[in-house]
Amino acid sequence: MNMKKWFMTPSGVMWIAIVMYVVKVVLKLAVGYSLDVPAVYGDGFHNIADIFEAGSVLILLWLASRTDEQYPNGKGNVESVGVFVEGILLIGVAGNVAWESLRGMWTWIFVRDAATAVSDYTVFLWIIVLYAASAALSVVVSRYQIMVGKAHNRPLVVADGEETKSDAYVELGVLAGAIGMVVFKSVIWGHVAGLLVAWKLAQTGFGFFRSGLDTLLQRTIGLDHERSLVALLMETPGVLVVEECRAWRVGGRVMVAAKIILAPLVSAEVVRDLKKALTFRIAGYLKEHDMPDSRFFIRFDAGHPEDTRVAYLVRHVGDVA
Repeated sequence: MNMKKWFMTPSGVMWIAIVMYVVKVVLKLAVGYSLDVPAVYGDGFHNIADIFEAGSVLILLWLASRTDEQYPNGKGNVESVGVFVEGILLIGVAGNVAWESLRGMWTWIFVRDAATAVSDYTVFLWIIVLYAASAALSVVVSRYQIMVGKAHNRPLVVADGEETKSDAYVELGVLAGAIGMVVFKSVIWGHVAGLLVAWKLAQTGFGFFRSGLDTLLQRTIGLDHERSLVALLMETPGVLVVEECRAWRVGGRVMVAAKIILAPLVSAEVVRDLKKALTFRIAGYLKEHDMPDSRFFIRFDAGHPEDTRVAYLVRHVGDVA
């Protein structure tokens, strides 16, 4: 595999994210310690945690793709565990950002001590340059992660891309605060931006938490989708009854299990052709609804001859056609 194709794989894009975080750590620690700004070098340590997180995503992707006799579908739900944990982490980050913002607003309103005063605006100009570049880099890499994750049906890569986007929100919040400090000579704008960032992080985190939990608990893809699949199967010639049809997720893959009653006296060749037609129609429906990876378990049973009505034409007494 050449490098260009490798960069379009889930593993390739995660290595790109790791390189991005390494660059951020070096710059934020250097600027933060040289200017003695705890918020900046603290954010640098946060990006060190992001490096380990991206590394864990690579390990989970490797585990999810492993197949053996005991795991014929791979360990796809490992990705769902990762999505679930991503959600919890984002909710935690949102809570921390909200707490720091509210505490800063309290200090600004009721205390207004020397800690809230601004003495050297050159510091904030450096922060503006650093965080404008950092936020732009986060946006580009997050869009790349989400694009590759969706193309390869890797929900964990998509989730990590959203987490990278959340880093951009935090950095934009810091940027807005620094600009507010320089333009309006007040720290309050940074705290207001922080609350907006916390709300966005919490919203994304709860979405991941719910999605990962639904998959781990093997929740169906939705009763409406299952009803649509049953209707699709019933439209197929030769199908008498759909006794059962269930669809759920294993990682990023949709599993569909159906029990179908066919018209009696159907040949084995017809059954094979019918199975191909049914799987083609189901796969097409799922792709239309952003579920491109699917696997089917279809069981056919023949209907009883008495279940089929037979028409007799009586030509004259004694003859039946």
